[in-house]
Amino acid sequence: MNKCVFDNIKHHDEKGDYWYARELMGIIGYKEWRTFSKIISKAILFGPYEFEQTIKTVNIARSVKRKIVDYRLTKRACYLVFLNCNCRMNLSLGLKYFKTDFRYLNETEVKDIEGGSSFNFGKIKFNPLQMNNL
Repeated sequence: MNKCVFDNIKHHDEKGDYWYARELMGIIGYKEWRTFSKIISKAILFGPYEFEQTIKTVNIARSVKRKIVDYRLTKRACYLVFLNCNCRMNLSLGLKYFKTDFRYLNETEVKDIEGGSSFNFGKIKFNPLQMNNL
């Protein structure tokens, strides 16, 4: 697996690049939405403005359609998903690919980073000052 796998599911519009959670789910090894949606819920706690819930209509059978929930994820949201997921196979690849750019952080987060604060995301202790080591 290489970086272009994430590029293959990347979308772009006037707001910038984004990924759909259901497309990302399969790439990182989750087979069931109910399991992956728990990861999304945990990640939303750390960056609620990075996740946009969408409703899609999908064809189940020839004339049967169903509405499903999906999420439109920013690059930073994808990074938060990888920090919270249990996938071992693609974890480091995802963290490297979705490494966030900290010039977009709000003032409080910048102060925390400058002060040397660490953040705990699930089992992973995250220190933004050490991101170049990924």
